[in-house]
Amino acid sequence: VADDVLGPTPEQALLVAGNKELTLLAVGALYVVPYGVLNALEYWKSQLQTVELSEQFLQDNLFRRFTNYSEDSRAQVKESEMGLAMVQDVPDIVENGYMRLLEIVKYVGKLAVSSSFIVGENPDAGLPLVIAGTTIVAYVSQNYTKSLQYMEDVGERQTDIVEVVQEADQNHRLISDYFMRKQVQSVLEDRTQSLTAASMPTKGAAIANDYFPGYVSTLLLAGYLWYGGTEVVKGALQIGAFLGTIDAVKEIGDS
Repeated sequence: VADDVLGPTPEQALLVAGNKELTLLAVGALYVVPYGVLNALEYWKSQLQTVELSEQFLQDNLFRRFTNYSEDSRAQVKESEMGLAMVQDVPDIVENGYMRLLEIVKYVGKLAVSSSFIVGENPDAGLPLVIAGTTIVAYVSQNYTKSLQYMEDVGERQTDIVEVVQEADQNHRLISDYFMRKQVQSVLEDRTQSLTAASMPTKGAAIANDYFPGYVSTLLLAGYLWYGGTEVVKGALQIGAFLGTIDAVKEIGDS
C-alpha cells in the first residue's frame, strides 16, 4: 500500500488495474475477511472442547491409577497432594503444556508466513529476524528448567498448607481438647511463610521471562530504525518494506 498505491513510483501492478481507490478498498477487505475467518475458526476450536476433554482424560486416568495403588503406595501419597494434582496440576499441564504447544505452532506459522514476504521484499530483514528468534529460543531453553523448579517449589509449599488445613479440620476436636490451637496455628504460619519465600523467585523469573523478548526486539528495532531509515532516505529501500520489517521484529517480541 505504502509503495505501490500511495507512493509516487509504484513497482507492481494494482489489485484493481488503473484505480487506486478500489485497490485501497480491496486491501481493506483483505484485512477484514481473514479476521472474520480467524474469529470463526477460534469459535469452532472452542466448541471442540479440547481443553476440557484433555483435563477430563488426565483426571480420570490419574484417579484410576491412584485407586489401583497398593496400600503402601497410597500411604506415600498425601491427600492434599492428590487433591491439588486433580484440580490444579492437571489444568496447569493442559494449559501450559499441550495448549501452549499449539499456541507456539500457531505463532511460528504466522511469523514464518509474514517473514517470508518481508524477506522477499527486503533481504536485509532476515538478519534481525534470525537474531531475535535465535536469542529468544536460546533464552527460553536455558531458563526453562529453572523456572519449572521454581513452580514445583511453590506447588510443594501449597500442598503443605492444604495438608495442615485438612488435618486441623479432621482433628479439630482433638486439637481443642488438648489446647493445641497455638501449635497448629504456628505450623500453618511457618508453611505460609515458606510459600511466600518460594513465590518470590517465581515472580522474579516470570517478570524476566516477560520482558526479555521485548528487550531483544526493542534493541534490534532501535538498530534497524537507524539502518533501515538511512536506506529509505538514500532511496535504496522502499518505505513499505521498512515498515513491514519493523512490524515483524515487534511481533517476535510480542509473541
